[in-house]
Amino acid sequence: MKTNTEIKREALFRKCLNLKDRFRNKKFSFLVIILVCFLSFPSISDAQGIFGGRINSFTFCSCNTPPSYLLYIGPPVPATVMFVPGASNQFSYYQIPRPGIWVLGAYVPGGIPCLIYVGKGCAPLGAGTGIISIVGTSM
Repeated sequence: MKTNTEIKREALFRKCLNLKDRFRNKKFSFLVIILVCFLSFPSISDAQGIFGGRINSFTFCSCNTPPSYLLYIGPPVPATVMFVPGASNQFSYYQIPRPGIWVLGAYVPGGIPCLIYVGKGCAPLGAGTGIISIVGTSM
């Protein structure tokens, strides 16, 4: 025959085991939710395009603020991108916008129009596929 104290201990022990299982299940559910959240959001690098090749030509966008350059980059990874001083990080050898040099970099999709001065006002000449975020050049 069990005493009253032993019965209370067993009941308390069962409650503790039950709480432990509930805590484990909640902990597991929380970890699954966190994992799903991290995997469902794209990383910053997924939102960028890359380019690399020789600068075939460029256009000075005189009406843009700040004045910028629309670069036409050839193969192996061609692109038409906008270089905006102050917004685009440029690394050695700082050769933009010279034609014929090799460039390698990344851009943020969604270009702005290249506006040039014509007579009494400004007119759009074209737009790039994006704005350069980071670029390095050859000598």
